[in-house]
Parts: sequence; C-alpha cells; structure tokens
Amino acid sequence: SPGVASRPATSAISVVVIDKKYTNLGYATEVGKIILDFVFNELGFKRFYSSIIEEHGASMRFTEKLGFTKEGVFRSSVYKRGKFHNEVLISFLKEDYEKIHNI
Repeated sequence: SPGVASRPATSAISVVVIDKKYTNLGYATEVGKIILDFVFNELGFKRFYSSIIEEHGASMRFTEKLGFTKEGVFRSSVYKRGKFHNEVLISFLKEDYEKIHNI
C-alpha cells in the first residue's frame, strides 16, 4: 500500500504522484528534501529506499537530483499495462545525507 513502510532504522517510500501542471517547478525536490530531513533527523533512520520502474525517467531524475544511489535492477519484476518492466532499487543512507549537508 502507498506510504512509508519501516523496519528498525530503515524506511521506504512507495508512491509519490504530482499533477503534471506542477512539474518542473521544484515542488517535488523540496518535498523530497523535507522527507529526507524527517526520515534522518526526526525518525533517526539509517537507510531510506525505494524502487522505480526503469522507464519512469522523471522519477529517476528526481531521485538522482536528491542524491539517491542506484543499488541494482530487478529485471522484468513489475507487470504493468500488459508488459513486464525492470525495477530499479535506489537508496539513501544517513551518511549520504550528512555528507551532502556537511553534518
């Protein structure tokens, strides 16, 4: 189900949807930064992760802009709209967050 799933010291986000009229305005990036700040500073998690269908270029660019690291690809792991798609696993560690923010 959409939302944040967690285990001790890790968290995952499963769905973020933004109406096309609000794209390329920086809103998603700002929300992403707020989420990362909350996950690492308020919740104290060590790792934040997600997966993206490889063909979703906007989602890939969004997570790259935030500083996520690509961990791997699950080939043909998601069946959607009549075909299989590769799923890219991405993560962000607290160390990454601290390095970017000079903490």
